[in-house]
Amino acid sequence: MVISPSDLSLTEGTSGLLSVGVSGGKQGDVLPTVRSCVSASPAVATAVVEGSGCRVTAVAVGNTTVTATLTDNQARAANVTVAPLPPALTGVTLPGGAILVGQSLALLPSPVVGGAAVAVSYSYASSASSIASVNSATGLVTGVAQGTATIIVTATATGAGFRATTLTASATIAVSPLPPALTGLTVSGGSLLVGAVLPLAPGATLGGGGVSVTYTYSSNAVGVATVNAATGLVAGVSPGTAVIAVTAVGSGAGFSTTSLTANATVVVNALPAALTGVTILPTGGALMIGELLRLSANAVPAGAGVTVTLAYASSAPTVASVNATTGVVTGVAQGSASITVSATGSGSGFSTIIRTASAAITVSASTLGIGFGSEQFAAVPPGTYSRGSLTGNSDELPVRSISLSGFSVQKTELTQAQWRQVMTGTAIANPSGFTACGETCPVENTSWADVQLFLTRLNTQDPGKGYRLPTEAEWEYVTRAGTSGDVNVPGQPVENIAWISSNSGGRTSRVGGKLPNAFGLYDTLGNVWEWVTDWYDATYYATGPVVNPPGPTVAGTDRVIRGSSWFFGAQLARSSLRERFPPTSATNALGFRLVRN
Repeated sequence: MVISPSDLSLTEGTSGLLSVGVSGGKQGDVLPTVRSCVSASPAVATAVVEGSGCRVTAVAVGNTTVTATLTDNQARAANVTVAPLPPALTGVTLPGGAILVGQSLALLPSPVVGGAAVAVSYSYASSASSIASVNSATGLVTGVAQGTATIIVTATATGAGFRATTLTASATIAVSPLPPALTGLTVSGGSLLVGAVLPLAPGATLGGGGVSVTYTYSSNAVGVATVNAATGLVAGVSPGTAVIAVTAVGSGAGFSTTSLTANATVVVNALPAALTGVTILPTGGALMIGELLRLSANAVPAGAGVTVTLAYASSAPTVASVNATTGVVTGVAQGSASITVSATGSGSGFSTIIRTASAAITVSASTLGIGFGSEQFAAVPPGTYSRGSLTGNSDELPVRSISLSGFSVQKTELTQAQWRQVMTGTAIANPSGFTACGETCPVENTSWADVQLFLTRLNTQDPGKGYRLPTEAEWEYVTRAGTSGDVNVPGQPVENIAWISSNSGGRTSRVGGKLPNAFGLYDTLGNVWEWVTDWYDATYYATGPVVNPPGPTVAGTDRVIRGSSWFFGAQLARSSLRERFPPTSATNALGFRLVRN
């Protein structure tokens, strides 16, 4: 019995046949056959009977013996050597690299395979996934944060005729931060007025193209300056200094989102005062009880667009009261008072301000319309005025310049008290129709002839004063008091200076109840018509002298009356209007006022 080969060499996973030969015996004898094939180390190689031999299959690297036993119990052994398969993978390399945060890098391992039939699969892992993460199947590395990470690839190779092989390789990945989207930020401050606005214009230095920037703003002193958080529009609130912080956030593909802050100092200045000053005229004055004085305030605005309101107040309204709106002061009782005007100025671009000025007022115990003392008269300076009117009646033409010497004129129309003081004991002690009006209401219902009787008695009782009626020229001069229009208190409606049909209640009123003119005279228009010395002559304006005209020298039928009365409307309350009336007639709408030396 022989076994061949006696030494069998195999590689892992292959098989070989050990042949068993039998010799000897007689012709015709039955030869023994192989009964069994046994491997001493089945872990190295297995053996089975195959035909007249043993089929040996290599399992693992090593050495063993395979014994073949015949049916006649003969046995022979062969040595079996199992050599390893060549490795499917003999090497693998993995190149590293550098990336930016947020960028990706595909790793490409390079395997060294045992042959063409070898297939290789890979798996990847990162030593620091917080720096660089890797897709375990694809090897795509993504930068997470600045730093260095090791990427480990595990390569597993298989293939027919090759030993399955697993090798690892590593690559170093350096992750760098993205360049900042912003590299700088500046913003300039400035100054503005309270109530004004100032737009801030920050300047951001971009890291490159494709960077977008958003801004937010805040103020450290909103009581001084507020800022729109989105637009950066600063509004001045009150004087002072505020710091406006601007935060710029830049972002863009390939850049790290960057936040920078810059500060701007904003100075808020007070608005200029709306008024630079206020004055009051007159700065003081003396009144009698019942007398009126109109104060005039002049507020000086600081610029165009300033609105001024005036308000007057008295320190002692029981002595001198004042109309809060018009500034008209009325003497109430003997004493002193201070009248203060408060001027409030306001306007866009100016600070609202209140400035004040004061006038000292003294009120004497004397009363308008009582007695014939000097306080009842106003000294009228010499002067020149334009007599007549281009828009009036024909007897008011031509308009000529008239010059007059100085004289004194009664501040009010003659009152019932003054008439009674002179005429008590006569038949006409008080001819007035409106006696219920009171002692300081004008005497009326007096003819021109009655007035002459009054003047005779008064000059006898108070000699040397030269009491008389004014000439028509004097009357118009003192009524105009420097004005040239129809109404003798500029800027005032006629109802504020005269008792006429619209405000009289159908009767006379106390003298001095309306605004005086610039000479301090009351009721030259309205209340009652006033007699003058002149005869009426429609042509006298054209023919009479222009210096102290005395009136027509030729007697006429009517005397001139001037000034209108409580009975008529505003159309007759004109400084230039001329009317006439029979000298022996009287009416409850007709009185007079005195002139004296």
